[in-house]
Amino acid sequence: MRRTFPTARGARGVQTLRYLLDRGGTLARSTTRRHLNNLFLLGGELIRRINTYEEDRRLSLKRLLDDSLDEQGGPLCRHAERGSDLRHYDATCKKLYTFRSARSRAHKFREEPKIRRAPSFRNLSFASGLHALVAYGLQYYYSPFLMRSHNMSITETSTALAAITVIGGIAGTFLGGKLSDFFAQRNGGDPRYQMWVPGVALLINISCRLAALLLPDRYVVMALMIPSIALGATYLGPSISATHQLVGVRERAVSGALLLFVLNIIGIGLGPILSGFISDVFALCISDSTCSAEPLLHISGALMSKFAGNKSHDEHAIADGLKYALCIMSVANLWSAFHYFRAAKTLREDMAHA
Repeated sequence: MRRTFPTARGARGVQTLRYLLDRGGTLARSTTRRHLNNLFLLGGELIRRINTYEEDRRLSLKRLLDDSLDEQGGPLCRHAERGSDLRHYDATCKKLYTFRSARSRAHKFREEPKIRRAPSFRNLSFASGLHALVAYGLQYYYSPFLMRSHNMSITETSTALAAITVIGGIAGTFLGGKLSDFFAQRNGGDPRYQMWVPGVALLINISCRLAALLLPDRYVVMALMIPSIALGATYLGPSISATHQLVGVRERAVSGALLLFVLNIIGIGLGPILSGFISDVFALCISDSTCSAEPLLHISGALMSKFAGNKSHDEHAIADGLKYALCIMSVANLWSAFHYFRAAKTLREDMAHA
């Protein structure tokens, strides 16, 4: 009580605790006193746990209580010698657990907007969404890109992409989390590396993807696709980890659902559509022989033609249109990286207030 309330309010804190234990005045004074004594025993067990286990010294009191109390009672009390004392001690712990659970349920709807108000989460979720926009916008068209631009058969394309996606995806997902943890531990547990690692990976990935899309040799292109997909997969582990650290234990499912909702609604919902639309516009523009002379004018004309429902039937124009559309989508990673670095600016402050 003295640690929870200032010295001048210590008596009021004890009165508040008695009110919680005996809200309707139905408990006898001796029963209330026994509950208070049992709470002192619980505090002693928490102190013993902090002094015994080093990892518990970094936990807050709220987290310690969450880990120690359940519907069966509290932690083992080494100072209660009789069975009746243990039963009374567990009854007090159950009361405290019930009170904390009811209060947590009463405030559960306040926790969802709390994370949405965090600037780091807004930037993180938008960065992940833009990242997914580029990733899905490219992955849906890797197969037609290899078939149109490099004259690969469907068998060669499917076999190559299966190996490239498995190797790059597994390596990138693992390295994203591993590198974030490594650099954070080397710098005193700084959580901002969870944003810096995917941000830097995106910047490196832009040149890697552009080279994979523009070089003429098919084997060099397929070799560059492996690090490109690996660098593109580094964001998932650090993003989910940072999201979970921005909220308490009971709100992690909601925060993860919000992140995945934003990620999928932007990534899967818009990525393939946007890539296909840009590809069709470029194909219409390239099929016009005068496009190279006045490209901006003819791109606007190609847009009007696309909205009118026209399509290009020139195979060379269709292949080049897809290639240049994927290049533009790759450059959009600059926007995503910007929001990752913006999220890193306020990440530590938002975690401290979580």
